[in-house]
Amino acid sequence: MLSSGKGALGHATYERHRPEQTLLYQLVEKHYPALVEQLECQGKNLPAHVHREFEAYLKCGRLEHGFLRVRCDTCHFERLVAFSCKKRGFCPSCGARRMAETAALLSDEVFPDVPLRQWVISFPFPLRFLFAAHPQAMGKVLGIVYRAISTHLIHKAGYRLKDGATGAVTLIQRFGSALNLNIHFHILFLDGAYIYRDNRPPRFQRVKAPAESELKDLAQLISQRVGRCLERQGLLEQDTESAWLELEPADDTDAMPHLLGSSVSYRIAVGPQQGRKALMIRTIRPLESPDPGLERVAKANGFSLHAGVSCEGLSAFLLGGFLYFFTDKLSISQSFFRYALCTTSVLIWGLVIIDCYFIELSFGFKEDSINYVPELLFALTICSLTLIEIHRGMMIKPFLVATSWIGDISYSSYLLHFPLQLLFGLAVSYSWIAPGFYLSMTSLVGYFIILIALSYTCFVKFEKPTQTALRSYFLR
Repeated sequence: MLSSGKGALGHATYERHRPEQTLLYQLVEKHYPALVEQLECQGKNLPAHVHREFEAYLKCGRLEHGFLRVRCDTCHFERLVAFSCKKRGFCPSCGARRMAETAALLSDEVFPDVPLRQWVISFPFPLRFLFAAHPQAMGKVLGIVYRAISTHLIHKAGYRLKDGATGAVTLIQRFGSALNLNIHFHILFLDGAYIYRDNRPPRFQRVKAPAESELKDLAQLISQRVGRCLERQGLLEQDTESAWLELEPADDTDAMPHLLGSSVSYRIAVGPQQGRKALMIRTIRPLESPDPGLERVAKANGFSLHAGVSCEGLSAFLLGGFLYFFTDKLSISQSFFRYALCTTSVLIWGLVIIDCYFIELSFGFKEDSINYVPELLFALTICSLTLIEIHRGMMIKPFLVATSWIGDISYSSYLLHFPLQLLFGLAVSYSWIAPGFYLSMTSLVGYFIILIALSYTCFVKFEKPTQTALRSYFLR
């Protein structure tokens, strides 16, 4: 803990969290007693665990409800640190701390260094209510979703279930963007499968990103299996045209079913406007007719399955540093090898560009088609650039001189690219330009032309004069 008090290190300071000054705390403190009072007037009450959640949150971070006195053994400076509620409901402070700890645990100790893909599945409104009221049903449904996706990944890798295995971590989110009740699963799956055959060590094999047709089949399969499972448990009834929940009547004094139903359907639960639809404000106009293939999302029977987010492991980052170091120290002297390596890199880059933007080649150089192409291309590019740097006196020195401006504008383009992207997005959202223009090739080319021009102007008019002035001042 750092402070500006006696013996503090540098200028870092510790500032105590003051929840009573936040808008959420003020709203809960003001309206929670009113909610309880209105429910009591209707002859209803909240469960004990809900009361404990609210009461603990109102005490979280408040010194009058308990604290620790932290004292530095060296300078004897003291701080008071209030107790936290450590709840899992809606406390932002405790939730953020648990989120950071969970992320560190998963990254450092759970996930292997392989690519990951996030699968998000949401459910029809009735099932959201069912999962909130009967959590044991949600556990069975999660098992169905995991088995369906893991089987799909292993089969897509070209193996049987007994020859491969994959893994996942599921984070259950209970709310939507409007803070409504929307129970859905965020599942972090290994983007492939570990194959173990012939008593060999397990080998990870990455699979292609799911196509739109595969997502539709998976969503349909999951919806059918979930329906059959809930029907066997007596929680769901189906006929040839529709399906409905079959639940036991709730206690008349229990307020939770009414509150859950109102939250699921975006309706006001209590007060003079009870039953009215809640107002939803959208600040960003959605794109018209997005490409489902780009979004990697499919819907079936009220189920929505999304798999458009993936991330790589650390291997690509470490590979770049290793290849640069290896090639630099190797200092290859055979010119034939140097030219062959650089020519191969340029050739593969050309084929990838042609395949992605012009003509789809039969052997498919896209990342989704061949898993090793990005890694191979990355390695060849690093080696080629290193060899060019090492032997630039013997290779294409005129080309390097002519393109040196690319390195000059690198820092400016790094600082300018994101604000410029925001301006492009705002221009599309608040002007006559069609939303589809933002994702077009014309927009991309225009964006880079403007970015390069601005970056070069910034370098010539600001960076270079500033560098010259600083060097003349400090090196005189």
